[in-house]
Amino acid sequence: MTTEHPFIQRLPPDLRPAPSASSPIVNGAPPTATATDTDMRRYALVALENEAAIVASTSEGARNDALNKAAFRMYSKYVTAGHLTGDEVETALLNAAAHCGLGVTEASRTIRSGRDAGLNSPKEVQPQPRRHTHTAHTIDAPESPGAAENRTPNPEGGRSLHVIRASSITPRRTKWLWQDRIPLGELTILAGRGGIGKSTLLAEWCAWITTGTMEGEHENTPRDVLYVYNEDDLASTIVPRLLVAGNKLNTDLDRVHPVRVREGDTWDRVMLPADCALIRDAIQHTGAVAVFIDPLSSNLTAKNNDQKEMRAALERVRGMAEDTGVAIVGLAHLRKAQSTNIVEAMMGSVELGNVARAILGAVLDPDQEGTAILSQEKNNKGRMDLSSYRYRTAEVVVPGVTDGGRPITTSKIQWEGKADITASDIMHDAVASGLVGKSALKEAATFLIDYLSMPNNGGSATKRDVLKAAYTEGHSKSTIERAAARLGLESVSSGTGPSRIWRIPIKVEAPPPPQYWE
Repeated sequence: MTTEHPFIQRLPPDLRPAPSASSPIVNGAPPTATATDTDMRRYALVALENEAAIVASTSEGARNDALNKAAFRMYSKYVTAGHLTGDEVETALLNAAAHCGLGVTEASRTIRSGRDAGLNSPKEVQPQPRRHTHTAHTIDAPESPGAAENRTPNPEGGRSLHVIRASSITPRRTKWLWQDRIPLGELTILAGRGGIGKSTLLAEWCAWITTGTMEGEHENTPRDVLYVYNEDDLASTIVPRLLVAGNKLNTDLDRVHPVRVREGDTWDRVMLPADCALIRDAIQHTGAVAVFIDPLSSNLTAKNNDQKEMRAALERVRGMAEDTGVAIVGLAHLRKAQSTNIVEAMMGSVELGNVARAILGAVLDPDQEGTAILSQEKNNKGRMDLSSYRYRTAEVVVPGVTDGGRPITTSKIQWEGKADITASDIMHDAVASGLVGKSALKEAATFLIDYLSMPNNGGSATKRDVLKAAYTEGHSKSTIERAAARLGLESVSSGTGPSRIWRIPIKVEAPPPPQYWE
């Protein structure tokens, strides 16, 4: 019985495999130790057909990920070895992508991403003797769950069960970017409401990592960081924060690498998981030990209400961390709705809390005005009996740097010691005492003062822009409008249509200095 190759049959006749009932390659076995170039060629074509069939049958939400991984495997194993040409792979995968509903432009971009990563990571296809003909068999060495490119293609298109011996596993310790708090090789989330200083905490951690002062695996060894940014401007916000971060204001800016995507003449945000291969390349090129994503929701392309799609996307991001050994830290906002713990309150899909191996939470400290609590809220790789940290987000002047002769102000973390209360403890107590509504209103007022006081706003902004920014921070329209009324903000006509402008009253000489800057 011969094997059908529907996608490869669309290739020119001279590029198709030559089925033969006597060939072990065609009926599904891997090449033997004495495999000829012809055997390897036929095996590669069967593997390509199998990859194309998988892509063609993939449902919406996981299509780009499947296509990217298929391209990576084909180019890294078979194109680099000369068993397939790039045209063969691209043609078969484009046909498969069209079959599952992907457009040519999107599919071509995804294939290019996998192609570039695969060509930079050639992998040898090891000929091996046939050991079993059953679909379930025992192997001596396990595959890494996150290393999809190491999986043996199944030319028959079905699922196969791999059974290993536990004795073949070499135990290994958990390695930490931040000792006991942020694991290497895993996805970690830092969650908190807007204005709590999440991005400023990332700047602080950049200072620790690049100067070798973060307690953990790389203590005393300065290392590099990739910083995927979305909401904040590099020149006016991110770099000034980095300049004042750390105990000695000594972030090594040469070791911090802001990340965006460029396609032709167009700049774009990083799209995950489609751009995982590009991030892998950047990790390899820079030697980074951490990837900070600010915020993670801006880069995930999966739909929040599609749990299967979101989990597949997050597992791909986590797999990238596992494969490269870096810590991936993503920022997440909290909902304003009543909640008793950080994980439950995180905005977006519930899968975010399920897939992340560690979660840190930050909330306002009710016991000390103007401070916040940073605590461990999930830790699948380590201890939960860790002390929390109390900190303050202060507005400071960047020393030795001016813009047009004027000083540059920014935000900085000031640590105020350890605390014996967690972020979830505070949220639970607030719900129990009925203070949730008051807390939300206070935080909305803080957000309004912070936002309108930003240098690029100068005390006023359109109501539409304010509400848009507030929504991204988790504030509801009704709460923001209540806070605006409580603060006595002036609402005046913009002079161009029905939109209104909110501004801080002129009679107020200056707004109070913001306690929390994001």
